[in-house]
Amino acid sequence: MPHSAIIPRHVLPAAATPAHAQPFRLVPLASYLRHNADLVHRHDFYELLWITRGAGTHAIDFAPYPLQDHTLVLIAPGQVHHLQRNAARLDEALVLIFNEEFFVRDASDRELLAALTPPAAVLAGPVGEAGIGAVLALLADQYAHPVRDYELLRTVLKLVLLLARQLVRAGGPGPGRSLVSERVHAFRVLVETEYVRWHRVAPYAARLALSAKRLDQLCRAALGKSAQRLVHERLALEAQRRLAFEAGSVKEIAFGLGFEDPSYFSRFFRALTGTTPKDFRRQFPDSTRM
Repeated sequence: MPHSAIIPRHVLPAAATPAHAQPFRLVPLASYLRHNADLVHRHDFYELLWITRGAGTHAIDFAPYPLQDHTLVLIAPGQVHHLQRNAARLDEALVLIFNEEFFVRDASDRELLAALTPPAAVLAGPVGEAGIGAVLALLADQYAHPVRDYELLRTVLKLVLLLARQLVRAGGPGPGRSLVSERVHAFRVLVETEYVRWHRVAPYAARLALSAKRLDQLCRAALGKSAQRLVHERLALEAQRRLAFEAGSVKEIAFGLGFEDPSYFSRFFRALTGTTPKDFRRQFPDSTRM
């Protein structure tokens, strides 16, 4: 099957006026999936899945996350993912959708999101289910209210995320599981918007009013990686996404990611992923599934 022209991007439904916008949604997963095809896609909002009872696999940026009873999964904006429903049994599951503008009020809110992304998939167990289940019941009750209090919804959502962080910490260290400083979070947000234009660390550091050396120190302390490594990993991840699911040639993808020399892009990609762009693409003959 030929590669799709572009990875679909889902957005929060807009309203006729900002006053009636929907920055937050809480719906049964089964209902959500009836209106959202189970093809590979990404979105511009956070998506939190709570699996009370079910089984299956959720693939997020090429990594499989098993779903089972009492599983909580948080998917960040921009991540390419696919719920493999053909092998899934999701009898009781909820999906929460919200954007950063809705949730974030201060630096602690940003750090909370950073502690849970890239994706945190955590098995809560019966004890964790009791706490998260009770809070989600409150959230559902408030969401169903004829006149929604979005500030109250945001506050209860924060409690859900705090419980999730507690569960993640109990599971031990892992990718995305440590608190990230405000400046490192700002760097990662900036990388998301500028990684095609800026391949080196210096312009990011200048924008953040830091020296490149200081930014590198902060990233190593918070994440165990250099600032340059984070930029390179973001470029390599987007290259993987486009090679797997979009139609452009390797040369076109290289140019689209800001590389002037396709040969250098191929060397860069191999150094980061261990394979060539062409060999990587051959792993995805059917680009409509992850």
